[in-house]
Amino acid sequence: MKDESTNKENTELAEKLDYLNQITKDAKEYYQKLLHSNNEVPYILGQLNKEVNQLNSQVAQYERNVSDLNDK
Repeated sequence: MKDESTNKENTELAEKLDYLNQITKDAKEYYQKLLHSNNEVPYILGQLNKEVNQLNSQVAQYERNVSDLNDK
């Protein structure tokens, strides 16, 4: 009887350890994805900054063109 309860406890413990192992694995995978996406953020911000600067240049050029046309 004691062996049966010990086996049952060992089985339950093994199941809990398997569950914890799976949670740990899932957490590591999530962390890796999060890390990867965080590494992309500076690149994306850099690209957006470049595009904003280009738009600002185009707006400035447009304003100069409008000013030149008004001066004529």
